[in-house]
Amino acid sequence: MMRVLIVEDEAPAAERLMTLIQAEENIEIVAVLDSVRGTIKWVEEGGEADLWFMDIQLADGHSFSILEQVPITPPIVFTTAYNQYALQAFAHNSLDYLLKPVEQQALNRALEKYQRWEGNATAWDLEMLKAALHPPTYQERFMIKLGEQFRLIHQEEIAYVMAEEGLVFLVTHEGRRWPMDEKLEGMAAKFNPRDFYRINRKFLVRLSAIRKIHTYFNSRLKLDILPAPDMEVIVSRDRVADFKRWLNS
Repeated sequence: MMRVLIVEDEAPAAERLMTLIQAEENIEIVAVLDSVRGTIKWVEEGGEADLWFMDIQLADGHSFSILEQVPITPPIVFTTAYNQYALQAFAHNSLDYLLKPVEQQALNRALEKYQRWEGNATAWDLEMLKAALHPPTYQERFMIKLGEQFRLIHQEEIAYVMAEEGLVFLVTHEGRRWPMDEKLEGMAAKFNPRDFYRINRKFLVRLSAIRKIHTYFNSRLKLDILPAPDMEVIVSRDRVADFKRWLNS
């Protein structure tokens, strides 16, 4: 008989999960808890389960704070309303995760994974858990110094960033070029990789600025981007494969 613990502070979500689990054979729900504090107390008092279903955000804090305070070796299935793409960052550290509202097919998938689980202690990476809940932020605006004046350029105005003759420029959709005091290497980390890709040593390009893609000699690609720069825009050969994956992502 598999013993299951549910940690969930939303009553409808807890009841739904209980109903789905109870429909399965050879599974016993040993406890349903609704807080970080109550779960820690349950573990400290000797509570045991073979598999945990745990909501990420509870009323009194995030559930990973439980992992920081008490040793937990059983596999955990996270249940959450958070976006699945953020959770993929740490999915390999848990048995599985279920998006709310939990569906029977997703639950069955998690139970099947448990059957294949070999009993190894889960290698919890708490920093990765936190990073998934609080994804990185990117610079929304850039301050440009022009003589004795300053101007703010918002990221949504920028079509691409280019390096030319030792200088780095922000190029807006309207074709304005604004000089920066930073190198392109440092600038790249400030833009969301969902929207921008560094195609070579000179260009960091926004997806929406790309108009056409052409094959180019030596297994490279040539891009038509707007506004059009005064030089060819070439995807480096060593970045072509990753660039294609980025386009398809």
